[in-house]
Amino acid sequence: MAIDAVRFRQVLARFASGVTVITAFDEGKLHGATASAFCSLSLNPPLILVCLDLKSNTKALIDRTGLFGVNILADVQRWHSDLFARKTVSDAELARVSHRHSPHGMPILDDTIAYLECRVHAKYPGGDHEIYVGEVLDGGTNPGRPLIYYEGKYRRLGGEM
Repeated sequence: MAIDAVRFRQVLARFASGVTVITAFDEGKLHGATASAFCSLSLNPPLILVCLDLKSNTKALIDRTGLFGVNILADVQRWHSDLFARKTVSDAELARVSHRHSPHGMPILDDTIAYLECRVHAKYPGGDHEIYVGEVLDGGTNPGRPLIYYEGKYRRLGGEM
């Protein structure tokens, strides 16, 4: 007998995770989706794993272009997480999102604590999500502290132990 959905969510809420926005660019327009299902996969070759909802417009764009950016949010970027977690985002809201384009043409959000530029290496079905393995082409870091998601709430790091 499988675990019920309520209990499953309760258990998984106890796993603290960083928050990312997966970005793509199409016809002059930024697209993005908030994702906490993200992790490193391999150092050699450099690979990451991220999961996107099957209904995501960003997922459909990544399927077409084969490229995406991973933006690891700073603790002052909750607004970005909330914005890109929504199904639709207005052009006016997108115009407020400060970003630049990487050498590979991917949108990288300003003021993140880290970013990666990726090419789709593989993808696999995963229930109501698609699992992407991304080949990391480039990346960088900036000062700051990560935005954390734990027990259904945004959190900040409290310091070292």
